[in-house]
Amino acid sequence: MKKVFVVIPAVLSLICLLAWECVQAGEVQKKNADAGAVRLKSRTFVPAQGLDQELLKYIQIGKKEKRDRVHALVQFFAVPDINERKRLEKDVKLHILDPIPERAYYVSIPTNISVARELVEKRRVRWIGYIRPKDKVAPWILDKGVPEHARRDKKRADLIVEFFGDVPERDQQQALQRHSSELINRIIPLNGWHIVINESDIVKLAGEDPVKWIVEVPRPQELDNDG
Repeated sequence: MKKVFVVIPAVLSLICLLAWECVQAGEVQKKNADAGAVRLKSRTFVPAQGLDQELLKYIQIGKKEKRDRVHALVQFFAVPDINERKRLEKDVKLHILDPIPERAYYVSIPTNISVARELVEKRRVRWIGYIRPKDKVAPWILDKGVPEHARRDKKRADLIVEFFGDVPERDQQQALQRHSSELINRIIPLNGWHIVINESDIVKLAGEDPVKWIVEVPRPQELDNDG
């Protein structure tokens, strides 16, 4: 009987500990949902509220390079309606592009730091941030390299490069050619290209502002000979 009374408190303690961990996990999930995780294809994260310092540096670089605009990520406190989007376009020249869960968007903004500051101070923007080059590359390529079916040889790979919707074709070609890409064909529905490029240059290409996403070409279809 003594052994029973020794075991039971230990089991109860373990149950209480597991219950407490479940409560804590639930609170973390609720906090993330309230804050709004940004769910990219490459990763999911909850940005700190405010203006990303990396974006400020990026805007300054863009201005020095005499670029009128750069692409960024914006997360709103609430999804903007049509009228609010029109006001943002008119007042601060914010081009809202593709949506991202939760309440976030790819955007194009002027290379003017005051615009970025106004967005977080006066325009109901929770966070505005820099798009990292590695956030534009399929994560399995970064982790394990280009899949075998998309390799041309030991160095080169067949890739699909998607550009932001506001980037004209000429700018796309120039960005690709800066990295010695071989242009195979244009993919109009994606506003992108099938290219061949050295695998070592993939992240460098992702660093080009107009580039939105890089992934390997699909696997070739297998023929069914069963009739």
